Amino acid sequence: MSTLKIYQILSNEGIFMLEGSSKPMKKVTITVSGRVQGVGFRYHTKLIADQIGVTGTVENMMDGSVFIKVSAPSEKLDTFIEALKNNKPSFSRVDSVDITEKSDLPEFSSFKVIH
Repeated sequence: MSTLKIYQILSNEGIFMLEGSSKPMKKVTITVSGRVQGVGFRYHTKLIADQIGVTGTVENMMDGSVFIKVSAPSEKLDTFIEALKNNKPSFSRVDSVDITEKSDLPEFSSFKVIH
């Protein structure tokens, strides 16, 4: 198994190239607000992330929101965000999805639920 390494920063907006890849990587944080705790939202987020092939973490926050750190090619990231908004657990409710580009996020090898 080969390890992917960042070798070129394309901008300070969180867009990177992976070695051997022609697709830019984006690193973002996503805060999802609404009824997103106690309804399986983190585990559902992991399932979506694994299906789409993005890496990062998801965790509950003290204010009732869910905080996601994610790294993915732009196309996969867009698909992931749309799935978060439109394909959610039945008892959840998403009121807002706030996305911030973060070039300083670490590299992730998988997508993990933080407890």
